[in-house]
Amino acid sequence: MKQQLLTGSWKTAYKMASSFFKSNWSLRDYPIEFMNQEVKDESDSYLKKYPWEARILNWYWMRGEGQTKEEAYADLRANFEAYLQKGGDLPRPGSKAGIVYASVDQINQLEPEGIIFFKEIFGLDYYGMFISDEASLFDFCDSKFALLKKITRIQENYGISISDIEGLRIVGILQRMKEAGV
Repeated sequence: MKQQLLTGSWKTAYKMASSFFKSNWSLRDYPIEFMNQEVKDESDSYLKKYPWEARILNWYWMRGEGQTKEEAYADLRANFEAYLQKGGDLPRPGSKAGIVYASVDQINQLEPEGIIFFKEIFGLDYYGMFISDEASLFDFCDSKFALLKKITRIQENYGISISDIEGLRIVGILQRMKEAGV
């Protein structure tokens, strides 16, 4: 582990020093770490787990996963390109990238529905947590069984179907509740 930290530190320092000699950075300019992780059988989980992860050092949420090291790197490259397409600012290679919070504009517009929803479906206080526009039912359910149970409860409580809502996003569910007059 100590060897890995030292290697990462040298790689990070080298990439940062090199970044001062160019103005446009690409994925190749960033220090990348590959990790091979043990994948345990969690057949009840809806999350797909991969044995390989590739991530940019000091930019912890910029990562990719795959069955192989190459697939993980390809996924990282796709995520990096998607970030650029959205107009994201690139941090200097080797520097610590800040945290980027998702928008809350839509969820704030649906606050009354959110208060009801989180209390009745999850027994949670809406004001006691951070919910972004990107939040999903998947963020609150740790298994397929728990997810199906919540979907059924939503349908029974509010008389709405949510299976067609992309990613089962909370704002989509709350909007559907608002439209139904809940």
